[in-house]
Amino acid sequence: MQKIQMNNWKWLIKDTTLLCGWFERWEDFSRNSLVKQNPVRIVFKVEDRFYVKVEQPVDFWRKLRNFFSPKAAKEFSTGCALEAAGVPVVKHLGWARRGSSNMLLTKAVLESCSVHEYWYNEIIYGSASKKNFLENFAGFLKLFFKSGFYHPDFHIGNILYSPATESFALVDVYGVYRPNKLSERQINRHKRIFLELYRGLSDSEAVDFLMKVRNELTLEEAGEFWRAGLIAKAARIQKDWSKRRSQIENYYSKFVKVSELSGKKFIVRKIFGSTPAVSLNTIPDCLNENYFNIMRLPHGEAEALWLESFRLELLGVDHLRALVFEKPDTLYLEKAVFGSTKAPKDKIEEFITRAKTAGVEINGKSLLQLPGNRIVRGKI
Repeated sequence: MQKIQMNNWKWLIKDTTLLCGWFERWEDFSRNSLVKQNPVRIVFKVEDRFYVKVEQPVDFWRKLRNFFSPKAAKEFSTGCALEAAGVPVVKHLGWARRGSSNMLLTKAVLESCSVHEYWYNEIIYGSASKKNFLENFAGFLKLFFKSGFYHPDFHIGNILYSPATESFALVDVYGVYRPNKLSERQINRHKRIFLELYRGLSDSEAVDFLMKVRNELTLEEAGEFWRAGLIAKAARIQKDWSKRRSQIENYYSKFVKVSELSGKKFIVRKIFGSTPAVSLNTIPDCLNENYFNIMRLPHGEAEALWLESFRLELLGVDHLRALVFEKPDTLYLEKAVFGSTKAPKDKIEEFITRAKTAGVEINGKSLLQLPGNRIVRGKI
């Protein structure tokens, strides 16, 4: 490790040449290549080379704590420990401090995205191979669980996936540590990650996936874990629905993107928490019957149907979703593409059972199988 001081920042870094060409202008990069931010943290990208996380606490006690115990130092140390233990993790290259502010430098993984983004964009609503992805992901999870590390924020948004190399890597590892022995509570928290794939996984796929990760489970134990998890998850979603509905109505960025053109307001659905389902650059040119089923309804009915589509998606009941809401009365829904057929009998029975677990009654005659074998309810 090398030490260097630049612009009042004190760096501990694997190679000081890694700072060349960007660090003296890091604030310009943070404005022009911003990835995400909140009041105390910004993350930005340096070309396709690095990601930089800057912590700038504003509260007095947080400033004091960060001065004596920088978060970047802890995360850097954790990243190095994971790498030394053979756990796939983004490469942690160095960290810096200036007063109570600190900065973490990690290597960018080319052409990668979070597992969350890939699962929704490319598998559930795309055409990527689910079977191949699940086999690789099972291998990664098995390796992590055996490592003995505890991750307090273990979810599919904190795991990167590279389709080119079919490899995974942990990201945002602050708070990860290796206890002498994982407690039952910690093990149970880790196990929640399986249920994050409930949209897009059939029961048989889920049980097979579970058994590949946890070889000690019997077929019956894996099935019972999955069923109990689905019931509990559905109950939490129903309990939280009023909060989620309010967020959607108030255009929370996790769910929607708002566009105003020619005096009209278009609310565009996001593919679950990632990118807008429709490019805002193509609105309103693409909003025709070649791409969508268009429904014009009285104001209250249109908004109610728009919200119901989100509720069904949260519950994991797949359907031809409302993708754009042109206020106050027009919905643009997914269109069943050429080649769609009636869902096969075994898929119908499983869909109905899963929907019933979520408290939704389904008419089997309304179910379609789209190209790529996605089973959907034909109507909201």
